[in-house]
Amino acid sequence: YTFTYSIVYIGTIIILFILNNDFWREIRTKVSIKTTLAYFMKQKGIAKRFIGILDVVILLFTLTVLFSYIFGGFGIDIAGYSIMQSNELHKPVIQLLVLVVFRVCLFRQDIRGKLNSIKLLTLSIDPLIRRSVLLGLLGFIIGIFPRILSILTGETTRGGQGFDVDFVPTNLVNHFWQLMTQYIPKVLGLWTPAVQLYDYGIQSFYLLNGIFLVIVIFLISQAIISFLKPRWHEVKDIVRLRGLVFNPSQVFLVLPILICTAVIISQGPPATRYLFPLHGVVSIWTAIYLEKLRHKSKIFFTFALIGWCMFSTVGIYQTYVTHGIVRDFSIVEKPNRYSKIIEFCKEHEILHAYSGYGISAVGTFLSRGDLQIAEYTKDVWGWKIKERLAREDDFAIIVDGRHSSHLETYQKYLDGNLHSYSRNIVKGENSADDLYYIFSNFQGEAEIIDRLRSLIVG
Repeated sequence: YTFTYSIVYIGTIIILFILNNDFWREIRTKVSIKTTLAYFMKQKGIAKRFIGILDVVILLFTLTVLFSYIFGGFGIDIAGYSIMQSNELHKPVIQLLVLVVFRVCLFRQDIRGKLNSIKLLTLSIDPLIRRSVLLGLLGFIIGIFPRILSILTGETTRGGQGFDVDFVPTNLVNHFWQLMTQYIPKVLGLWTPAVQLYDYGIQSFYLLNGIFLVIVIFLISQAIISFLKPRWHEVKDIVRLRGLVFNPSQVFLVLPILICTAVIISQGPPATRYLFPLHGVVSIWTAIYLEKLRHKSKIFFTFALIGWCMFSTVGIYQTYVTHGIVRDFSIVEKPNRYSKIIEFCKEHEILHAYSGYGISAVGTFLSRGDLQIAEYTKDVWGWKIKERLAREDDFAIIVDGRHSSHLETYQKYLDGNLHSYSRNIVKGENSADDLYYIFSNFQGEAEIIDRLRSLIVG
């Protein structure tokens, strides 16, 4: 969901940049629904009005194409009928070119005047802002160039699912209702405790968690009121797209508005994963409120903080119980694909070993530190554990049977350079073909044995 989140974050930055620009304030004072309708009504003849509408369509189409090339596609559906789709990346460009050619052929007398207006508009912008925009545009072109190149060469033809919106009123109302009553409580961790309290009735554990739930709901509601009340005029200006005087807190106003709007107008139903940034925003609001509360009353601050922490602790515990990780405050041990390897090493008193990335990444953790495993490749990430194991004389080599090249390399080196060694084959948990080769008890020159620690290249 990197692209999904990037749309929200980049959109927040762009909206704040536009709304805090002095030039936008001048435009916004002149532009409204009333003035736009008046402009079209003043145009003489149907042709002039049609050209004005066509210019708007070309502008929107240009923005859609840019959106598609950056984020992967865009579509507008109404009542199941597709109004616009740009997943096929070459089609919208061709359609845009057709519209531009049609516009030029239809009426070209005003094009030079509009280009001059754009030039004057550019020159009227503050030089520092203009330089910053040009540098940003240069960075954008450099970043988007590989994608454009892949489209031109034919390597990329589709932009993926992208972002499809649906403006059917019933869908919008349904998505809004689901967002407010289910998905926001779910992402804030409030839904499950409330359902459990309703289902299980008055039981000591769920009743206690219900008390913590009430405390957290009160805390979050007070945090939202505390943050939004002094900034309510800014919220209204953001919704109405009016000019703002920048302050950093506006990020935490635009971001949740954009997230909720995107979820509501999206063609698909809301999902908790889309609202993870909203959880972060509410957490920041709550932290700001707690900081204010700390200066007013340390007793209430301590009480609220303890209630919040206890509620989070119970929620985490219940999540682990649901997923079968914990039972009765004890960790549930589950078999894993490396459990037999760990058992073998413990039985044969092997405390240090080298293996591939897959085993070395989790083997030490799964053995609870009883078996120290480092990676046997020359270029590794876990260089600290490899430095520690370099001081140990006794070690083993564990090779996954699926890595035939690694197995062949070690087998050939051991047969050709060592006097003797032990080789054992351990079957994994998943299938009979899941085999692991464990080499140990090396006999030979110390320097030759030491090379076993980093025998694999890459």
